[in-house]
Amino acid sequence: MKFDVKIVHEFLKTNGIVYTVRGYEQNENYTVVQVNNVGHCMKSKVCKIESVKDLIPYVNQSGFKTAEAWHDQFKLFGHTEGWLYRVEYLNPAEEFKPVEMDIIKDLATQQWQEKIHEDYAMEGELS
Repeated sequence: MKFDVKIVHEFLKTNGIVYTVRGYEQNENYTVVQVNNVGHCMKSKVCKIESVKDLIPYVNQSGFKTAEAWHDQFKLFGHTEGWLYRVEYLNPAEEFKPVEMDIIKDLATQQWQEKIHEDYAMEGELS
């Protein structure tokens, strides 16, 4: 996955997570991607972005100072609407080591399922 906007890439490198807007909707709800100088990351589809106000809840984890600045940058790529994705480094506590893609996919699926289970358990929806 490529990040043309330096502040977004740097935010991911520094924090292990970033929200990014793309002009396309991926078919999968989540996928494992390779990010240069970061490593393997989980890219998760969050929601459709139709206006600047849709960005407000996520601006603190975008690398941008304001939702307006973020939206203005997105428009420079020729889009007025898009899709919001959460990109999270899979193992921020460990140094990146290349491994087989099937192993990464299995790990990502396992980590994602554990995260979903934790989220629902915290809401009292799972026993």
